[in-house]
Amino acid sequence: MIWFLLLFLPSQLGFHFWPEWSMVHGVRIDYLSPTLYFTDLIIATIWVFSKFKVRVPLSIIIFLTLNIFFSQSPFVSIYRWLRFYEYYWLFKYLVKKDLSLVSCCLSLSVIWVSILTWWQFIAQSSIGGLWYFLGERNFDITTIGIARTLTPIGLMLRPYAVFPHPNALAAFLLLMALVFKKGKVFWLAMLTIPLTLSRTGIILAVVLLIVRFMKNRILALSLSLVTCYLLLVYIPGSPDSWTQRLDLLKVGFETIMKYPLWGVGLGNFVAITSAYHFQPVHNVFVLAAAELGLPLFLVLGYLLKITRLHSADADSICGQENCKLKIAFAVLLITANVDHYWWTLPQMQLLLTIFLAVAVQLNHGGIRGIYRWRISGKPGPGGLRVRGQKLKQ
Repeated sequence: MIWFLLLFLPSQLGFHFWPEWSMVHGVRIDYLSPTLYFTDLIIATIWVFSKFKVRVPLSIIIFLTLNIFFSQSPFVSIYRWLRFYEYYWLFKYLVKKDLSLVSCCLSLSVIWVSILTWWQFIAQSSIGGLWYFLGERNFDITTIGIARTLTPIGLMLRPYAVFPHPNALAAFLLLMALVFKKGKVFWLAMLTIPLTLSRTGIILAVVLLIVRFMKNRILALSLSLVTCYLLLVYIPGSPDSWTQRLDLLKVGFETIMKYPLWGVGLGNFVAITSAYHFQPVHNVFVLAAAELGLPLFLVLGYLLKITRLHSADADSICGQENCKLKIAFAVLLITANVDHYWWTLPQMQLLLTIFLAVAVQLNHGGIRGIYRWRISGKPGPGGLRVRGQKLKQ
């Protein structure tokens, strides 16, 4: 069932429930709506047949109980914590499993998402038909609230594929490009990213190409900085975007100062931002601190062992032998500072869960090595360590 989950990883096919607590002033808020996704059913099937159990530390249970008790809407927090536990369980389960099918299944998911993205961009609308059963929503360039950008050739619809927003689509393609490093899937993802018209996605994609093909680090850094400046200036975007982001960031810090101990409750931030169309602050770390409170935010940060990413220990997921993996984590860090989808969208949370599970199993020069080893029977440069054991040629 794991390969099935990976194949339909991007899908947002699901059924939304609309209890009273998922509405604010009578307005339905997607971020507050409990939703049963197709991927949830796949994970539930894996859980039933695996009988794999995961224990949560007592300190976390105490803090999350207080977070729910003091939240603005306890029901929203309970739902979000259950989903958090679902992905935490999946992460622990995947770390223990053989991920030999990751490459093939993720390749297929990138292919069908890219095909749909190009199709929507050309048609300037959703496609419908069988794509609906993969989670595509009905929209066109005239749909209220749809993402569109004024370009030199006119007003253009930004394709969504099956994601809630083009920025999330760009992040998915970018992370997949980092996973594959080269080959047809890599180039397909890189060529599809510009269609999303996501500034962050396009800039990071261009910088990734510069870093990859230029051996001189100083020259690559200089060219990257110049490219970032030019792209920020010339890529079209909404004139109100930066103002709204700064206003939301201010609201985020004000919320942290007002609720420093227990936060407003997991998933509750959008309920207090009605003046900004119920949007979360576009910074994962500020959003997490505002919803969790500073103590739980710091405890979770410690338990996730963020400092291991900077360790030189060969057994760490980003040690000296795994330096190339730092690029992927740098991309995650940058995108987490400019948007909220890694924290608020189940699709992106699931993608991050699977990526981290793969990363933990690796201890070599690049992610792609595990896939080459699975296919050819030969490890990547320097050998491949899976769960602490070095595989010999």
